[in-house]
Amino acid sequence: MPGQYTNYKYTRLIMALLRSYLSVLYLWGILHLAAIMPFPQETWETTFWSRTRTFKVAYRTVFNKSLLTEVYIFILVLVVLLNLFDCCHCRLVGVRIWDGGVRMPPLDLRLLVLPIPYIIVLVYCWAITTITTCRGIIYVAQSAEIGKSGKTVCLLVIGLLVKLLTMANFYSVCIRIWTYLKVLEIGANEWLINYYNFGDHLNLFFRV
Repeated sequence: MPGQYTNYKYTRLIMALLRSYLSVLYLWGILHLAAIMPFPQETWETTFWSRTRTFKVAYRTVFNKSLLTEVYIFILVLVVLLNLFDCCHCRLVGVRIWDGGVRMPPLDLRLLVLPIPYIIVLVYCWAITTITTCRGIIYVAQSAEIGKSGKTVCLLVIGLLVKLLTMANFYSVCIRIWTYLKVLEIGANEWLINYYNFGDHLNLFFRV
């Protein structure tokens, strides 16, 4: 039985597009995750003789729920990916071959300048929502009875842990991207053929 023919060109193209899509989802999702904040919402339980104050956890986001906001976020994500594509010195699909006398431009300036708007928005949203979550934990702990507010405090603490894990994940991704790009820069004068396409680089950067 003859072997099955595989068109690797189209396979690599599909994988590169899929990994680009997953990278967009990652950058979009982690930005929205940084913008979500849990906060205590005060409620009153009324009985025939008394009224008791309790709390429940509600959620808000720093971003306005509008199409224009999502367009701005997509532009920030697209700028980051285009910057990475430029810094990788690769092709979307296929092999890139450089001339022997060509010297690669330094990565430092471009890598620091173009992703700055995305990083600023993410850090700002994360800082605002994390501070709000911490203040909510303190407010509930001081304002209500432990027996009736323990569940609310636990949910807020879980929300705070999610915020910390979000920033830790983003920080580790930034360190991994910086490390791989510096390795590419160091070997730019020796490796004149880059067999990795952009999808392969995204797999190294974001583990997609």
